[in-house]
Amino acid sequence: MSLLGRVLSRVFGVRGSYDAARNPVSNRKHWEASDNHSANRNNDHGTRVTLRNRSRYEHENNGYYKGLVETIVNDVVGRGPRPQIAVPNDPTREVSRQIEALWRAWSRAADTAEDLRTMMRADIVDGESFAIMTTNSAITADGKNLVALDLQVYEADQVSDPWDYGLNPLHSDGIIYDHLGNPLAYKFLLVHPGGVTAWQTWDTIQIDSRWVLHWYKPTRPGQHRGIPWLTAALPLFAQLRRYTLATLTAAEVAAMLAGVMKTNAMADDAGPVVGGFDTIELVNGSLLTLPNGWDASQFKPEQPTTTYPQFKQELLGEIGRTVNASYNVTAGNSSGYNYSSGRLDHLLYYKSIRNERSRMEHKILDRLFYEWALEAMLAYKIRAPHPREWSVQWFWDGFASIDPQKDAATNAALLESGQTTLAAVYAEQGQDWEDALRQIAVERQLMTELGLTFGSVNNANASQTATAPDNGGGNDSGGGTGQPANV
Repeated sequence: MSLLGRVLSRVFGVRGSYDAARNPVSNRKHWEASDNHSANRNNDHGTRVTLRNRSRYEHENNGYYKGLVETIVNDVVGRGPRPQIAVPNDPTREVSRQIEALWRAWSRAADTAEDLRTMMRADIVDGESFAIMTTNSAITADGKNLVALDLQVYEADQVSDPWDYGLNPLHSDGIIYDHLGNPLAYKFLLVHPGGVTAWQTWDTIQIDSRWVLHWYKPTRPGQHRGIPWLTAALPLFAQLRRYTLATLTAAEVAAMLAGVMKTNAMADDAGPVVGGFDTIELVNGSLLTLPNGWDASQFKPEQPTTTYPQFKQELLGEIGRTVNASYNVTAGNSSGYNYSSGRLDHLLYYKSIRNERSRMEHKILDRLFYEWALEAMLAYKIRAPHPREWSVQWFWDGFASIDPQKDAATNAALLESGQTTLAAVYAEQGQDWEDALRQIAVERQLMTELGLTFGSVNNANASQTATAPDNGGGNDSGGGTGQPANV
């Protein structure tokens, strides 16, 4: 460095340099759409409407998009979460099990699992969903359930304030916040803006935030509204469909052309004059006569090309990365996987699913359970401390095992070495460990009364399977001994 350069560096300091911060023509063109807008300005009302509409359209017309969404919904929510409750001063868990049974009865009557699946689906496709905790007398009509609490799910379109012109920083298109960013109230349009009614009103009703569940995934600080999960992949879905349709069109045209006819005449030679051809029905083994100077040959189709499957696989892989889904989850195809690669590819996906379940517990389930518990204590006259003193743990459906025998051996080794617990093992399967152990105790007691042992029951099942006639419907996995199905 020259003397002048050293002096300037002493005075002004050394400036770092980044290739991405330089401004050649290529960089300016690539990042010309970049901005420093806030999250709420980027996700303004018009932008969210456009993204929602395009995401919904692609979801309803693209099999991969629809299948990926349903897979995530089934993996996150499944049959719905089940609570394990710990009430203070309840050593026998009699009160806790009573509350758990009451929740299960109410959850079935209110169809809570379906509401959660709907909210999860709307969160992925629309970017957000809303639900109001309200009273539904139909739930208590049969007298089996005494809690009338219910969820009424709304699309994001209906949570909006037409008279919000963006002048108040504490208002965000129908949501009113305090200065700390906590929602105070939500404004719901009385009529869906895309409804089929003959008249449209922009009247709103304001609901206190205590009764509103807002389900979305913020990706930036200060973000108040959500956008579709697969926003970055929407152009890829469009490319996938366009390329597939173009390939299909080319293949169909090639299939309809049985052959081509060409003349051997020189370019400047007019060639023989040929009249109109008649349409004739060809017969197998027949010969074809042509006018003088003409040849016939089969048409060679060029579509689909050998790179078509690879192109789809690359696109689907990039699409799946937006939601941490591996290729076999996105495509629904595991033909190229073995046991190790299947488990490895699912690690990232399962971690994402667990994160979504944790968010749902915090944002929806804990709040919903608290409001239900307050009503249940009054309706059923439960003698227990206030629900805020209860401890609630949520159990979800377990993930299907690729190789149950290997997983069972691993769990046995971890239990024997003290590196895991029965609670953790059963939780992975979506079961309450206390309920499972009680069921095992009941089964062992019954087998003892009947003079059976655990091994004898297994041997009896195995012998029945071995002597059963082969109806061609076994679970043989290719050359090995068929294993009995678990019924």
